[in-house]
Amino acid sequence: MSSAASRLGSAGEYVDYAATKGALDTLTIGLSLEVAGEGIRVNAVRPGFIKTGIHARGGDPERLTRLAPAIPLGRPGEPEEVAEAVLWLLSDKASYVGRLHRHRRRALSERGERGDRHPTHRRLPGRPGACPAGRAGRPSRR
Repeated sequence: MSSAASRLGSAGEYVDYAATKGALDTLTIGLSLEVAGEGIRVNAVRPGFIKTGIHARGGDPERLTRLAPAIPLGRPGEPEEVAEAVLWLLSDKASYVGRLHRHRRRALSERGERGDRHPTHRRLPGRPGACPAGRAGRPSRR
């Protein structure tokens, strides 16, 4: 199980968590390439904000409530929603899927806005439109 944090870095919050999930993403890519010829599929599910105990254990039990308005769908996901994706990947219906990372794609919110910006990004002083992880959650190419 990976996390959107692996792509976004989780600066100032869960950078250690993001680093371990980034390592898992790398393992998924490498191992999937190594064993695909043997008919073995390797996938990782990378959900966004999910209602789990990690937020309370991290000292911010109200984090999801606070961030919900900035999440493209307007709410955090439920563990059961992620489990459905995992069950599908384990099924024969996913027999041609390998090296998959994304559980959720950018979605339009109820207001019709694209969910391009990670809700925890903060603007950098003196740089309009800039955030710590670069544009739209992607690292800048400097």
